[in-house]
Amino acid sequence: MKINQSPSINFNAQFINQVTIKRYNPDKNNYNSIPVSFVQIEAENNNDIQAVKKTTKDWQNGMFSDKICIAAERIAEEKTNNSPVRIYALTSQMKDFDNLRPDNILGLVETENNKNALEINHLQVNPEFLPSIEPPKYRHVGSGILDSLKNLYNKVIELTSVYTATNFYEKNGFEIFDIHKFRYRWIPKK
Repeated sequence: MKINQSPSINFNAQFINQVTIKRYNPDKNNYNSIPVSFVQIEAENNNDIQAVKKTTKDWQNGMFSDKICIAAERIAEEKTNNSPVRIYALTSQMKDFDNLRPDNILGLVETENNKNALEINHLQVNPEFLPSIEPPKYRHVGSGILDSLKNLYNKVIELTSVYTATNFYEKNGFEIFDIHKFRYRWIPKK
């Protein structure tokens, strides 16, 4: 997963970084690398909150998008930047982040920045992009989100996984530290 923090790109404060994922090319039956944007959802920006709401509605099969949406609404109601909870999105949109388009959101993540670690409360990739019989339109969306968080925080990241996602987190460098609760941890290399 390639992360690019190019100083030549001029985005507003919502843009965090650019990451490379894979997009399916049906003509050649393979995947090509494409750049996408990792952005922070701004609680005071009504367009961002509406984009998360519409995304949640569109992802009816999403296990965690509704919880991420509730967290985004809660942060917006608090009207404070002091909340340790942050919502981020991976989007195919490359500009005009003041008008985040729901159809371009590929994945969402809710985090909580604690003293000793960043906690991933919920991570949801568009359910259409999960492995199935047909090749998904995009690959490495979840990995792109994790790589962006690792790069942004450069501190211990912890999470509680669902059973079906344990292999995904292990492939992304997380190690189990509480097998009974499916608790995983990623420790940055020094």
